[in-house]
Amino acid sequence: MFKRATAGLIVLSLLVCGIWIYFWHKPPGTGKGYFVSYPVRQPLHAVCDLSGLWTSYASVSEAWQRESRKPGDAQGLLPSLSFVLEPRQILLPSDEGFAVAAKSFQIQSEWSAKRVTLTIGGIRGRAEVYLNGADAAHKIGVVEGAGTYSLSIESARFLYGQENILIIHMTQSAAMDKQIWGGRHEQLGVTGALLLEALPEGSLSRHGMSAEYRAETQEIVLAVEVSCAQEQAGVGDIPGECWLEGELIRGRTVEAKGNVPVRREGGGMCVSLPLTLQGQQIEMWSPEKPVLYDLTLFLKNSQGVVDSLQMPLGFARPGLARDGGWVLNGEAMAVRGVALTQEQAAVLQSANAIEIYLGIQKEQGFNVVYLIEYINEYWLDAADLTGIGLWCELPVAMTASDKLPGDQDLEAMLSLGRRHPSLLAWTVLKGGETGNGTSEYLDAAARLAVPRLTYDIAYRASAAASGGRQDFRTLVVTANRLTGPWGEITAAADEDIRAAAANSEEAVNPGQPQSLDHESRTTNHEPRPWTWEKVAAPLCFVFLLFVEAANLRVRELSYTYLMTEKHLKRWTDAVGWMRFMTFAGGMAVAAALCLHAFLLIPGRGNPWLAYPWGFVERVQSMPLVLLWLTLGLVFVGMRLLQLGLASPGFRHSPDALKMVCWIEQRCNWRWIAALGWVWASWGGVLWVAFALYLAPVLVSLPTRWKAYRRVQVKRGFMWILPVGIVVGVTVFLLVHVRELIYVWKVLAVDS
Repeated sequence: MFKRATAGLIVLSLLVCGIWIYFWHKPPGTGKGYFVSYPVRQPLHAVCDLSGLWTSYASVSEAWQRESRKPGDAQGLLPSLSFVLEPRQILLPSDEGFAVAAKSFQIQSEWSAKRVTLTIGGIRGRAEVYLNGADAAHKIGVVEGAGTYSLSIESARFLYGQENILIIHMTQSAAMDKQIWGGRHEQLGVTGALLLEALPEGSLSRHGMSAEYRAETQEIVLAVEVSCAQEQAGVGDIPGECWLEGELIRGRTVEAKGNVPVRREGGGMCVSLPLTLQGQQIEMWSPEKPVLYDLTLFLKNSQGVVDSLQMPLGFARPGLARDGGWVLNGEAMAVRGVALTQEQAAVLQSANAIEIYLGIQKEQGFNVVYLIEYINEYWLDAADLTGIGLWCELPVAMTASDKLPGDQDLEAMLSLGRRHPSLLAWTVLKGGETGNGTSEYLDAAARLAVPRLTYDIAYRASAAASGGRQDFRTLVVTANRLTGPWGEITAAADEDIRAAAANSEEAVNPGQPQSLDHESRTTNHEPRPWTWEKVAAPLCFVFLLFVEAANLRVRELSYTYLMTEKHLKRWTDAVGWMRFMTFAGGMAVAAALCLHAFLLIPGRGNPWLAYPWGFVERVQSMPLVLLWLTLGLVFVGMRLLQLGLASPGFRHSPDALKMVCWIEQRCNWRWIAALGWVWASWGGVLWVAFALYLAPVLVSLPTRWKAYRRVQVKRGFMWILPVGIVVGVTVFLLVHVRELIYVWKVLAVDS
């Protein structure tokens, strides 16, 4: 009996481990592809779109070995486990996190004579990019941040007429590393464009461009970056050989135009330079009247147009009144906004429903959308067109004052929205410590973000009063909303998000492979319901009641039973199995109560709260039967380990499973614990269920201890496991004492 029970536990444990591996590494196609489209056009650039299906791996070396493997090559080690170790396919850009992603592609031989750049955007974390190799010599660059970046690639690195392999390795960004307990590892990924572009000898960069309208001089000042090849003959040190021309058009009327010579500087790169357009009065952008112009730039030399760039462009001038209210273009603006969490924004982008959702909010009278922990340039483009303001967050939350970004990092993060009139405000710090370092950081952020407004968020009023700025820019979250003299921001309604996604005509980016899985995604953060718990709890109660009734009809096992097989086998098997069922049922009830408590943990009780423990959300998303089985097996294993450590103190050192069955004959209260689970599953107070489970144990401790003493158990062995757990928790608290103090200071409720 004991051998069969032990074999059954081992087989079940291996099965559960295999299921965990399967569900933790989601099956192919479960990610939702993102719709990414930029209204910026550069017709002289040849483009290779890399979005679509990629392959996810555990490491860069594995990605290179598998992707570069030719047909017929050896499969490597452990071929029998290929169903577990086999890489999975993912969609990029998407909301799906990954450690390493690889893609094979081919490019035309004509590209060998041109400069090539990799455009990559919407980075969550830090991305190291490799081409046709996995070592430092094949690394083409590193990018991090939510903006859109370009990495230059030498044309000699490509294999023409053959398969090229591009590998992206994601790690935590510097901002994530500096957060308390780190960032959300499972969300590392790419949410923006993935393009290879073949550039002309001289080219205009659309990234990092900024525009400023100076009403007093009737000028528009643009900052444009121009790049050129080392050997380019048309760009020299003599003014006039290469120049930049620009036109600002509304409808068919040229509102402004101008030109400026381009001077070549060291390394073949021209620094960002101002382009001044002289023209008529410019009409400003506002939510009531979202005016956008068409900007066209030409890079020319004596032979003609080298490169051109077309994009929509608008101008807005946000400001702050003396009473803390908002001013937009010189007029007061009362803010009425909604706040979208990262998950909600991801649902809308994956359904290509951003413009539809923004239109719905505008019809309902909202004029600002607050994006929580989510920055993506496609949202800025959609907001420019729709006519609704955006309030975004920098990835600086729950960060100690000595780890806040410097001016250079701030400059890079704030450069994302400088050409977008819809970006009105930034939250530059959330849940930060008070002190001189924080004040200096906030002042630097306000200076670099001009003309955008900057705010910091505190979770309690005392923190805001002691260390916040005194100019209405320190906000306190109250009742899941932000309020101030400027207006109010409330949490977004899931109904509007679902309606916008349902009304969207496209689910994925046109021309890209559709997701292989179309199941709906949840956008709220309520505790996950255990729908079948009301059925499972009564069934478990009836089962334990039946087992206990059967146990009453058999006599107790003597200690001799643990050491001999001389008893009648049929009788011993029957009694042993009944005791084992009592033990297994009791562990199942304990696992169910703990799972019930675990599912009550909200993913994010407050949408503005920085929540770095994404592991909880990931585990809660697993099948509940799997979680129940896992917890039950863990409790069974802990009990067997505890009695296995104690068995040397018993006479003849009996088997741990035999000891369990012998001790369980005294546990005639398991059905009471199951009754507590029934109580909790039907809405009862959970602590009452735990009390019903633990009370008999505490009451019987003296009797149990005497029984253990009678069989000469050594005192220390029975307490090794509990003491080990206490020691482990204590060590964890001591290691993270600084983080715990920080969280207490930031989140503690005011007395």
